[in-house]
Amino acid sequence: IINQNIKFLERESFENMKNLRFLDLSNNLIEFLNDDVFNDLSNLNDLNLHKNLIKTLPVEIFKNLEKIQTIKLSENRIETLPRDLFNENFHQR
Repeated sequence: IINQNIKFLERESFENMKNLRFLDLSNNLIEFLNDDVFNDLSNLNDLNLHKNLIKTLPVEIFKNLEKIQTIKLSENRIETLPRDLFNENFHQR
């Protein structure tokens, strides 16, 4: 879903997409992400949020991404990240 001028993702945007492995949302206008927007993506390996307008990330945003290996957040407006953002799934990798 690259370069589509997406500004906002609904909480149900990826509902019932459990088999999705790669999600590219780069080059959009996303400013905010709900903490549960990726909840149904337990098999996601690669998440690309490059070149958006994201300012902050909720601490629980990646909690259900059990198989995630890569998250691309470059070229956003993020100034700080929550302390425990990656603790849930990333500490054992």
